[in-house]
Amino acid sequence: MLDGYSGMTIGDIAGGACVSRPAICRRWPDKLELTIDALDHGFRAQRSTYPLLSFAELPALEAFTEAVRRVDPSYFNPDAMVLVGNFMGWTIRTPDLLAVVREHAVEPRVNLVERVLGDLQARGDVRSDIDTHTIATICFGAYYSAFLRGEADRADRAEKVAAVLWPGIATDGVAAGWAAGGVGRPTRAAGRAHLEIPADRIVVCGLAMGYANPHHPVNTHRTSREPPAGFTMFHEEPASHSTARPRR
Repeated sequence: MLDGYSGMTIGDIAGGACVSRPAICRRWPDKLELTIDALDHGFRAQRSTYPLLSFAELPALEAFTEAVRRVDPSYFNPDAMVLVGNFMGWTIRTPDLLAVVREHAVEPRVNLVERVLGDLQARGDVRSDIDTHTIATICFGAYYSAFLRGEADRADRAEKVAAVLWPGIATDGVAAGWAAGGVGRPTRAAGRAHLEIPADRIVVCGLAMGYANPHHPVNTHRTSREPPAGFTMFHEEPASHSTARPRR
């Protein structure tokens, strides 16, 4: 099948299976029916070999990462990307081929991510307002994007995808800190209200950087400064956070 659907013949299949062509034709009326049955059997066999894993017993981020790993089209077959691309090319002439791939190779994987996200929502680890369908689709598409960009190394792709998405969907971290403070999601207006910043004040965020050499002239220059207490208000994070620290 790696030669392409158009290049595959009943004779080639019969020769590969060491049976006669009539024997094949008695079971399958044409190449399409044979291919559909072969794909159906192959995809079912692949799913049955998934390593047994209880997502409910995993920490939230680890469960999400494992779901992202299993959405990889090449999780079992390294040639899967090429095969699916072949079927996509025949969508106009033979849409039934892609329909089988979608039913048995795409939806089960994408649905797994959606189910895991739903379970994490029920556990309170993931925000209840996220679009699980779109997030699962993004996870699936990440593998095709990497393939088309020529990125062959898939070893840590699940970790990278999960790390990018997790801060935006998890209920802990910054979003949870704001919610615990009674201001809901971290919007600009909520931030001003929580920190008691008047509307006519401009909020400026900066990062100070210096040279590693303490003897460099830049690091030895000193100017008089206003003590921090004269212009700074410190807001403590909620006591429920174990990593409470002062925020400016």
